[in-house]
Amino acid sequence: MMESASQIAHQQQVQNHEDAVKRRVEAQVQCPPLSVASIEDLIVRLLVKCDLPFIFATSQELHDLL
Repeated sequence: MMESASQIAHQQQVQNHEDAVKRRVEAQVQCPPLSVASIEDLIVRLLVKCDLPFIFATSQELHDLL
């Protein structure tokens, strides 16, 4: 039997929602809890990867953000 366009659209919305939930759960599993050491490591990686000046890591604005 043929499904109506609204049923197909609804099924697509449900699938998109389920996919989004799965991605969030996977992201939580892949991200370890943050510690001071892991934040420092992430900042160093950001500085190196983006070729940022070291002063960026010591800026008050970054510290306010964190």
